[in-house]
Amino acid sequence: MASRDRRTTLANVAASAGVSVATVSKVLNGRNDVAPATRALVQELLHERDYVARRVRPVLSPAIELFFHGQLNAYHTEVLQGVLEAAAKPASPSSSACVRAGSAAPG
Repeated sequence: MASRDRRTTLANVAASAGVSVATVSKVLNGRNDVAPATRALVQELLHERDYVARRVRPVLSPAIELFFHGQLNAYHTEVLQGVLEAAAKPASPSSSACVRAGSAAPG
């Protein structure tokens, strides 16, 4: 078990496993381009050493922003409608916003 004063780092795990820091990172991020035996060894070392990630990044949804200059016309409306329909589909984890030039940006 690693003490709080001496945190387990990716470099420590990599050195113990005989792999690069990049390989340990790939294992932590669930990438599939690591050999199964290597993955198992790295995961075992991470577990044995009670590795805790320094920070967890928030999951962000993809965003679509459209900027139209001037007055909206029929073409702009069709484009906007298509984007909104695509973003509203359950398989599309995106959000969208439309800002017309000269108007206040959404907060």
